[in-house]
Amino acid sequence: MEELRRQLEANAEYHRLWQAIKMSPAKHPDFTLVQNLILWKGRLWLPKGLAMIPTLLLEYHTTPTGSHMGTAKTTNRLLENFEWSSLR
Repeated sequence: MEELRRQLEANAEYHRLWQAIKMSPAKHPDFTLVQNLILWKGRLWLPKGLAMIPTLLLEYHTTPTGSHMGTAKTTNRLLENFEWSSLR
């Protein structure tokens, strides 16, 4: 989590969205700011291209709790906690 926070702090897209949500929360009804993290509908929002995304995919796929569930199931498990698609 510490590495993820470092990467988010260094990401310009993340900072732009964070500022936009902070300045006009009503314009971003699906987003909330919690402990300096951006949540989209309760899931941690990650900017596209974040270096940590491949690591998350690998961890969710190869760890004992991930148990090689396949691409679709792994992606669905990730999307239960993270959002990294383009802004809706």
